[in-house]
Order: sequence, then C-alpha cells, then structure tokens
Amino acid sequence: MRRFRLSVSAFLLALVIFSLSGCSGISDGLLKRNIFAMNTVIDINSDGLTEADHDYAAALIRSLELIFDFKNPDSEQYRWNESTGGGKVSPEFYSVVKTGAEIYDLSGGVSFGGVSSFGACDITIGALVELWDIPNRSEFVPDESEIKAALALSGFEYLKIYESGGEFFVEKTLPGLRLSLGGIAKGWALEQTVEFLKSRGGKHIIVSFGGNVGVAGGKSDGSPWKIGIRSPRPESGNETVGCFEITDGYIAVSGDYERYFERDGVRYCHIFDPQTGYPVTGTQSAVVLTESGAVGDALSTALFVMNCRGETPDMILSREPGIFRTAYIIDESGQRLFGDEKHFTKY
Repeated sequence: MRRFRLSVSAFLLALVIFSLSGCSGISDGLLKRNIFAMNTVIDINSDGLTEADHDYAAALIRSLELIFDFKNPDSEQYRWNESTGGGKVSPEFYSVVKTGAEIYDLSGGVSFGGVSSFGACDITIGALVELWDIPNRSEFVPDESEIKAALALSGFEYLKIYESGGEFFVEKTLPGLRLSLGGIAKGWALEQTVEFLKSRGGKHIIVSFGGNVGVAGGKSDGSPWKIGIRSPRPESGNETVGCFEITDGYIAVSGDYERYFERDGVRYCHIFDPQTGYPVTGTQSAVVLTESGAVGDALSTALFVMNCRGETPDMILSREPGIFRTAYIIDESGQRLFGDEKHFTKY
C-alpha cells in the first residue's frame, strides 16, 4: 500500500491502552509532558530532549487539532464538511483522507471504482456519526428513516482525492457528504508527534493518545517497552488481558467500553457498521500493532467492524501482507490472536 507521508520538519516552518506499574517502563529519567487535546489525554515521555522540544511537540499537536476538530468552525474539517464541493486541502488533511480510502479498500470497500460498497472503516459516514452523536445525546436511538437518510449522504463514490501540481485536493460531488476522521486523525497525529521527537534527537520515546500508543528506541536499558491492554469487561479496576513488548511501533485499540450507552439491554457504542448504520454489537475490543500510527488507528476500527460481520484480520493480511504485525480481538465468544504472536503475552 502506497502511503502519503508528510515531513514533520514542515511544522517548524506543524488505551484504551495504558501503561502499568511494573508493565510500563516509564522511568524518572524520562522528560514528561501531559496535555489534553484532540478530545483525549496525551502523555509525552522521552529522553535526550528539552522542555522546549516538548513545547514544540505540544504546539504541533495543537495545530493538528485545529485541522481535525469537526465541531470547531475554525477547523479545516468543519469548513470542508460545510462546503458543497470540497476542494484544495492541506497536506495533513489529504494524508488522513488518503489513508482512510486505502483502509476502506482493504476492509472490503471500493473507494475509487465509482461504485457503492461497504468497507468496514468508512470516513464518509460523518452525517451518520453526527446523527447518533454518542454519547452526547444520552440514550437517543434514531428512527430507521433518519439512519437511511444519513447513510444516503455517504459513499466514496462521491469523493475525488488527488494531487496536482504539488497541491492536494479532496472534492465531493454529493454536497451533504460529511467526513468523520476521528478513527484515523489521532493515530496520524500520534505518528507525527513520535517522528517529530525523533527528529529532535529523542532516543527513547513513548507517547500515548488515549487508546493509541507509539514507541521508539526501546527503554534506556535496552529492553522493550511493555504496554498493558485493558480488559473490556474488567471484574475490578484496571484489569488487563495481556501485554505487548515492543521496541518500535504503534498500538491502537478500538473498544465498546468508553463511549457508549445501554438501552433495553443493548449496548450502543460509538463505532458504526457502515452497512447497517447502527453501532457494532458483539465485538468488545480490537487491538492492532503496526508500523504506522495512522494505519493502526484506521485498522483497529476496521477490524472491530469486520469481526461483527464474521470476517477476520487474516482477510486484511491476505490483501496487504505485513500491514500489521499482530492483531488481538476480544468478543463475546472469547479472545483470538492473529499475525505474529511473539510480541504479545496473554494473562
């Protein structure tokens, strides 16, 4: 898969994963910074850097937040959604949309073929996401007619994504189509942050964006980082189901246990099946280890949806070998590991 990459130097001219005591590797030797941005808590930990470097990293994150905050009238995504035809966009916006199109294809869709299909990760369902607005609308369940109307405003066949003369364009032929980039933008911003810290001389880095974690260089003693994976149905406290041990890479988690509500015995989470217009049920957590934060964020969403359709991560690997190292799925029937198992230890 050909991915568009943005140089982090351009900025200077811009979990639920969690680390456990005994399973974190974050020592007092690391410089730490905590901020709230992109609607999540962000933890930046590194060595070999200064407070000024972390200031720049925080500013980078804030600049990306201003691009992808779909509720902020000053953001690029808000303006694009409100436009009737889209048009020229920033390299950052283009990169996230392009990644979304690629994962849509890999998860069963056809984004550039001029036909309608149902990929598992669909960034064109913004109207549907805003209709449900989980969990801000409490226990609101839209009427079937409202869901059908929102789905009618989605579809990659209405998007045109291209580069021309060094500029980037995302155009739409359906005026009411709205993008939902939350399933990719955080992972993309995480990747940009880690790459920026590396470019400034950071040697041992661990950064978390809520349910996404990026690491580089391993721990200062030469051992890998250890990242605990939270149980989606803990019996008590922050119970974990296992632990990843990695030196470099990105871990992304999609789960039904953070943003959801229950009504009449049904759990309605914030992750939707683009084919039905309803929140996914059955899948509890999808975890993926990748070389790319953006791809990992999109893939965890896709695998979460694919599992409820009876599709496995092996289907993704058959289409794009090596796109992820390890995938871990938890649902009502149990837990399953896919890909390279050497990075993950079950508890």
